[in-house]
Amino acid sequence: MLEMPVPAAGPGEALIRTGACAICATDLKMFAGWERTSFPAVAGHEWSGTVDAVGEGVDGPLVGRRCVGENVLSDGGEVGFE
Repeated sequence: MLEMPVPAAGPGEALIRTGACAICATDLKMFAGWERTSFPAVAGHEWSGTVDAVGEGVDGPLVGRRCVGENVLSDGGEVGFE
């Protein structure tokens, strides 16, 4: 594990504080060597959290709102903060 600085929300982005993250069957397949997985990878695509900050251009009063992720398995290339 690495301790990372908390990033700022960039333009069009929201910074989400993870409240819960689950391991599911897809994650177990990934760890077992599922052929669709390339490493390094970020597991735990079922998550919920709270919006901590929003960047320029994000509409609406989102800070403090709860949210859930609708993600697909990827290599984590879209993850800005893990």
